[in-house]
Amino acid sequence: MPLYEFKCASCGRDFSEIRKAGDYNSVACPECGSTETQKRVSMFSGGKATDCTPSGGG
Repeated sequence: MPLYEFKCASCGRDFSEIRKAGDYNSVACPECGSTETQKRVSMFSGGKATDCTPSGGG
């Protein structure tokens, strides 16, 4: 199951949850309980951030 990152619009806390792919049910903030949360772009577990700038040689 993928790890999704969220941000609470109510208290501003960032948190992550393991959820089934395609599970779009509302997510409650573990800090304040609000369901006004937004899914954020995240890396895969164990992933490494990379620069998408093309390297030389063209």
